[in-house]
Amino acid sequence: MDQRQKKNFIQLDFEQARARHLLFKSKLRLILYGVEIDETPVSSHYECAVGKWIYGHALKDYGHLAEMHELERVHADIHTAARDLISLYKGGKVEEARKGLGSMEKIADKLVTLLSVVEIKIKENPSVELIQDYREVLDINLKELYELQKANYELDARMKEQSKELFETRERFELVVKATQDAVWDWDLLTNAMWWNDGFKELFGYHKENESRIESWYNRIHPEDKKRVLKSIHDVIDNGGSQWSDEYRFLRADGSYAFIYDRGYALHDERGKTYRMVGSMQDESAKKLAEEELEKKVKERTIELQQANQKLERSNAELEQFAYVASHDLQEPLRKIQVFNNIVLERFDENLNDSAKNYLGKVTESAKRMSGLINDLLNYSRLSQTSVQFEDVDLNEILKNVLKDLEVLITQKKGVIQSDLLEVIEAIPLQINQLFYNLISNALKFVRKGLVPLITITASKLTHEKKGLYPQLNADKDYYEIKFQDNGIGFNQEYANKIFTIFQRLNERSKFSGYGIGLSICSKVVSNHQGIIFAEGREQEGATFTVIVPIKQ
Repeated sequence: MDQRQKKNFIQLDFEQARARHLLFKSKLRLILYGVEIDETPVSSHYECAVGKWIYGHALKDYGHLAEMHELERVHADIHTAARDLISLYKGGKVEEARKGLGSMEKIADKLVTLLSVVEIKIKENPSVELIQDYREVLDINLKELYELQKANYELDARMKEQSKELFETRERFELVVKATQDAVWDWDLLTNAMWWNDGFKELFGYHKENESRIESWYNRIHPEDKKRVLKSIHDVIDNGGSQWSDEYRFLRADGSYAFIYDRGYALHDERGKTYRMVGSMQDESAKKLAEEELEKKVKERTIELQQANQKLERSNAELEQFAYVASHDLQEPLRKIQVFNNIVLERFDENLNDSAKNYLGKVTESAKRMSGLINDLLNYSRLSQTSVQFEDVDLNEILKNVLKDLEVLITQKKGVIQSDLLEVIEAIPLQINQLFYNLISNALKFVRKGLVPLITITASKLTHEKKGLYPQLNADKDYYEIKFQDNGIGFNQEYANKIFTIFQRLNERSKFSGYGIGLSICSKVVSNHQGIIFAEGREQEGATFTVIVPIKQ
């Protein structure tokens, strides 16, 4: 044996080599489960003990043995397979790599068997002289063996605990699946296998045993929804998202489509790559049909309201026409009645007895009341006009003008009016003038005998707490509260709402003048300003009228 042969010569301890390759699968298993160990002897067929022996000199020296060439091929295969599984694991295909461990066992067993056969053949047909001085025996490092065994024990314990947790989780999952009315699904993205629960048949009519591929899902999505839905779910998968949901139509076995709300949760491997999704499909068809029916009714109701609005617009137009007639055509005959009645009284006064004069006086009074009634109706009808504009109105100026208009009546009644300093609000000036005029004139009209009329006007911004007492008010607006309090005859509280009805009177006409329209005008004005008005009173103790209107419209 020359010096080069002595340098490359290795005597293989076959017993140790067999032991090492029996542990080969355990090493690979640890690698694929994330345990940090040296991968080189597993992935490289040149760096392990048998590889060094084969390629060092054995293949050349024992090449005449057919078993030697078979050993070299199987040895290369086992390391190539290991290298491929490690590559899959590092590429994120963790489950696929771990499934490959089973195939490694047969190759490892075959390699161990071939080592035994080759050992026997070499002993029977030695081709080189073994020189003890240059023999290098490769032994298993006992410490390495113990550490390898310890790592496997720890991995087994960890996997046992995980298996227990997985079993409990699976058990809970199965109970939830049985309890739900949804179609629950489990999608393996590595194999595109699809699992369905029994709800898939109950909701859509398909047997889950025949629907084991992902195509069973996306091929039944409505053509108009398919592109959008597939894009939304793959956006989650490709971007490492966890939650997905979408709504779409799904084909039933009977050919009809169900309206579906679908949602899923993505699972990721150690490298953050999505390998599985689980989720559930809810059949929202009944809800969708109810929504469509509601939408249909809303449309029908909208048409009815539009028709009613058109009818109301026609009615308002007719009312405006009536107001025109009332202000011109009806007033003219009344004026003639009054004129001719006065002519008769003036020209034939001496020829008329007291009874005739009394009748003519009643005619004059009736014509005057009729004229007043027409004027009040005209004022009321004008409140329905929509062309008027809101503007900033100083309520102090409104009050000042109204008191000037009522100056004669206030003097006659010796009335006293007290008022807080009022605010500026956004309103319709003429209508607010009508509101103040009617409330103050009513207080001056309905006085108790022997008392001087006292009218107190107080005002303040409505607090948030008080606004909560009136649900009909807009929570987003600020309001102004004005109170008109008097010491007049008052009224029975049970008629508090009735007094705002048009032509409604609580007192005899012979005692108090008027036509029962003034408070109706007040109610209409406040309504036009998106506010509220109400009254509180006690008989023979006075009344308080409260007006609440927005500061800004």
